[in-house]
Amino acid sequence: MLEPAILYKDELEKKFAKEMYTERYYYYVGYPHEFELPDIRVKEYYYQWAIVEMVGEEVFGYQEKLVGYLAYHVDPSTDNVDRFGLYSFAEGNQTVIKDTYEKLEELVRDHHRVEWRVIDGNHAKRGYDAFCKKHNGNIVCLHDVTKDLKGNYRNEYIYEIVKEVDSKYLDIVQKQNRCQNCDHVGVMRDSDGYIIGTDCDVEKCIFE
Repeated sequence: MLEPAILYKDELEKKFAKEMYTERYYYYVGYPHEFELPDIRVKEYYYQWAIVEMVGEEVFGYQEKLVGYLAYHVDPSTDNVDRFGLYSFAEGNQTVIKDTYEKLEELVRDHHRVEWRVIDGNHAKRGYDAFCKKHNGNIVCLHDVTKDLKGNYRNEYIYEIVKEVDSKYLDIVQKQNRCQNCDHVGVMRDSDGYIIGTDCDVEKCIFE
């Protein structure tokens, strides 16, 4: 389950500190010898989650186990989601995979555009490829963007999913939203691309 990261700030910092000299941490930050820990605090438009699973047996009671970290930024002016950060303290952990997948589905559903990046060699890439394909997203490869801890060049992949506007919906609404003066289709759209009003953009409308 996802909980606000600020509630687990001390524990998260200790776990990250134990990982920061490892190859897995390199894939998280994207640069070799970059040892800065995540800045876990309340920040405007920036969401930080602790990924927690319940372990134990019902008879003896369950205990919380911190297994991962997820963060992202939401730009309210463009309705874009970016600046993703994901880290699993137990590689292949099913709770991390499940919670991340569900959150990505939520973000793709609720926002106009979602973008994230991954370094070639990250084990999560195959899952990202499948998720992006499912939502008809785009993948761009940037070559030799960074070097790994052994000095080898690594590519970086940018994933982008943009919410599509139903063309049939647009056709219907456009027919209903023509300029009352010159019959030109001029529309105003909200951040999701949906029509919210009319605005004739013909330079020489005969009724001006």
